[in-house]
Amino acid sequence: MARVFSPVLAFAAGATSGLSGTSGPLKGIAIRNLRRDRRHYVGAASLASLSGDATKTLVFARESLLTQQSLLVFAAAIALMVAGTLTGRRLNSRTGEIGFAAMFWLVMAGYSVRLGLGAVVAWP
Repeated sequence: MARVFSPVLAFAAGATSGLSGTSGPLKGIAIRNLRRDRRHYVGAASLASLSGDATKTLVFARESLLTQQSLLVFAAAIALMVAGTLTGRRLNSRTGEIGFAAMFWLVMAGYSVRLGLGAVVAWP
């Protein structure tokens, strides 16, 4: 049943990301519902994020919204991505399944708080 529900959550993530400012929680839960091991989960989440970010970058480039400063940010981001990947890989290999699940739900709770605060601030 969880595998059937994942595409529904993924669709909802894409459909609502423009309204909420983030689709992270729904994407995370959709991928988590596929019931794969941690490495597959992290890989799938990374690919989902990369594809979304690459699509946004292509749209910005097509509309000539990127500047010279954007290239500097891109260069800095590459270094941060390498550091984040190495740190994440180390954390993932040292954390047990219970710890990984606890971190997952902690991140989901953080996203929920962020969305809630955004709704409160945006409320007229």
